[in-house]
Amino acid sequence: MKKVIKFLTIMFLVIEVIIVRPYTVRAESNGVILDGYYDDWTDKPYAQIKYDWESPGQVHIVKWYSDDKNLYLHIKMGVTGGQQINHYIIYFNVDNGEKKQLQFSPDSPTTGRVSVFDANGGYTKISDDGYVTRGSNSDGKTSDEAEFRIPLSEFQKDSGKMFTLNLQFPNLGYQQIVFQVGSTYPYMGIAMSSSVAAFGFYFYRRKRRKLI
Repeated sequence: MKKVIKFLTIMFLVIEVIIVRPYTVRAESNGVILDGYYDDWTDKPYAQIKYDWESPGQVHIVKWYSDDKNLYLHIKMGVTGGQQINHYIIYFNVDNGEKKQLQFSPDSPTTGRVSVFDANGGYTKISDDGYVTRGSNSDGKTSDEAEFRIPLSEFQKDSGKMFTLNLQFPNLGYQQIVFQVGSTYPYMGIAMSSSVAAFGFYFYRRKRRKLI
């Protein structure tokens, strides 16, 4: 009986560690830092945006990443066509609800920085710590890039709840970007800890049979 109690105590501690820790590790190892360097965007999901009449090289790329507080976006303009990053509108809706809009403003509040404004019935700044860097946009190699953040509370008051976000960038193309946002780690933690517990119980039973 003592061995059973000891085994259950160990498994409980393992489960507790798994549930508490993984989200922090994931955020540190795969997160995004707004610093004007874009190497931390290489493994993030992306969508290509363009209008049909644009040249093949004038395809714009939008990438996204979210943690428990912010949605981070990265825009890389097409390398041909000459279109620069400018003051653009971002349309969005949550769970197919009402369409709302944000204003993306490069070189604000200072040159090389990015601010984002809530443009729904007013003009309220919601972030100003993004970055923009300039390229040729027409040499086939370099183009403007920007990274910035939008607080999840802008989309939904309960930022810990999963929701489906639909983004549109009408200045870049007609395509819509749809993905889920929100923390799934409690469910992942429960699933992982259940697997560990099951494996541990199996190992314990097998070891006990050998002793018998």
